[in-house]
Amino acid sequence: MRLLLDEQMSAVAASALSALAAARGSTVNHIVAIGHGGAQDDDIPELCRTNDYAALITINVKDFGARLHYYTALIAAGVHVGVVRPGKLRMDDGGQVGILAPRLGQMIALWSESNSPLLIKVTHGGIQVRSLEELAEEIEGHRLGP
Repeated sequence: MRLLLDEQMSAVAASALSALAAARGSTVNHIVAIGHGGAQDDDIPELCRTNDYAALITINVKDFGARLHYYTALIAAGVHVGVVRPGKLRMDDGGQVGILAPRLGQMIALWSESNSPLLIKVTHGGIQVRSLEELAEEIEGHRLGP
């Protein structure tokens, strides 16, 4: 399985996670390293699909709801999504590796076993697998809640 880290993720993290992924027969690349730095969100689903990336891993530190269109497009293109939600953790190189490294194997296993694209939310406490419908409900709850 080929995994792509977007520009919100560190190239250093991509290198560190690559060794862990290789143990599961997978690869990790950073979007800048493959020559697509500066790609617009709307272009990334097709980039992943045409370059055989099974999953995109990104950090969402601000408006999770604003990303629904982006995640929907990735999932519609058949691309799994891993969203790191760091909470109060620093997302420097070490923080990115620290939150993803203990969960990467499980993420790869879930994506490999799935018949349809999954969105996996990654936090310091673990992972949460989401369907697009669950994600939309969560977003609407945040917008409509007190």
